[in-house]
Amino acid sequence: PVGLTLRRDKMAHKAVAVVLPVLDFSFCDLQDMKDCLTVNPRCGKVYEQPEREKKPLKDKADEEKKRQKDQSTKFLGLHDTTSEVSEEEAEDLGPGHAQYEASSLKLSNNYLAGDQPGLVSVIQSLVINASHTINSLDLSFNKLTCIPDEIAELPLLGVLYMHANNIIDHNDIKKLKDLKNLYHVTLHRNPMEHSIRNYKYHVLWLLPGLKSLDFSTVTKRERETVSTYVNLCRPEDIDKKKKGRR
Repeated sequence: PVGLTLRRDKMAHKAVAVVLPVLDFSFCDLQDMKDCLTVNPRCGKVYEQPEREKKPLKDKADEEKKRQKDQSTKFLGLHDTTSEVSEEEAEDLGPGHAQYEASSLKLSNNYLAGDQPGLVSVIQSLVINASHTINSLDLSFNKLTCIPDEIAELPLLGVLYMHANNIIDHNDIKKLKDLKNLYHVTLHRNPMEHSIRNYKYHVLWLLPGLKSLDFSTVTKRERETVSTYVNLCRPEDIDKKKKGRR
């Protein structure tokens, strides 16, 4: 399976479609997001760092010095032990865990519970250039109590599955407002679905750019009903009253 992401060609000023594979950690018995750093995924493409090109010698004098040094150490039967690992070589050693190329990340059907602080940071450590490649994230069928606070750090996110979790506060939906590319979200089978009246219209009011909600296409009539919902129920006033009670 593959996912599609867009990269911008700076020279041509065009959006270039790049096909990247799916990184699948579903059904891996994850209890903490950091488990992804030590558990093998069901499928995924490991990032292979390109070999660093050898830097050309500055001039013939440098080349001659290197040749003489190699000859002297060879003649004495010694190995050159004066060199140390450079900063660039240290970076090549990697962060100590596998990194992947992906545009779609599946973390469904695990035991991720609570608010999982740093969830997006782990994704950025796990996936190369995640902020510019991840456009689909599946966190469904876990025990998460909120939408990740740093979710806006994945600006290309277009699809987000968060159904069948333990999200209670409907104000968490506001965390998704900065995701301008978001068009499909699932939030059903969370406690918040029943904690607010007119759940669907409330979500569409907060996220007017959605084309699909809970696996159902948003119709023109539903968008018109959102306007009626706002005029009659005044959700902004409801939020202010709840804040005042706190």
